[in-house]
Amino acid sequence: AHARLCAALHARRSVWSEALVACGAGVERFVMMLAVSATQSVGVWLAALCIRLADLMPAPATQAILVCPLVRLQRQLAASLDAEEAGAAIPCVGSHSTGLARVTALLAAICTHPAGRSALLAVEPPLLAAGLLPPLQAAARHPAPAATALALLEALCDSAVDVSMAELTEPSEPDAPDAQIL
Repeated sequence: AHARLCAALHARRSVWSEALVACGAGVERFVMMLAVSATQSVGVWLAALCIRLADLMPAPATQAILVCPLVRLQRQLAASLDAEEAGAAIPCVGSHSTGLARVTALLAAICTHPAGRSALLAVEPPLLAAGLLPPLQAAARHPAPAATALALLEALCDSAVDVSMAELTEPSEPDAPDAQIL
């Protein structure tokens, strides 16, 4: 009975994984629309959703649908911080500093899951550097993005999140994201 239940759960998980990958463009648009939300409750909810998506999708899909678009959005928001101060920023819900902090916090939340962490670590180094360095460099003028960037670095370096193959194949219950950051 236990083996049948495990097989049924694995089959259901596979169906969900395939369905999410099939509608990846829609999932990406949905996450990107909410990523710079000005409300804390939406940020907490979205972080939990992103962790679940990272858990369900294969690593290449997690990287393509969640991680790379969020890193690109993070890079755009970081670049627009100076433009915002000059009065020529791209439109954003709330301030660009807050949006940058929320996107960085989403990436930190995704890193709490082994699949999300491996997807972020597999991003091309120039893209990763272009997304991660500006929030840290803007610490003097924009402390919120810098604090979330440090949380992201902490999540990337957390030895408690094992990225071994055994961890990647077994479903896990990730830690809830810190609501103060989101």
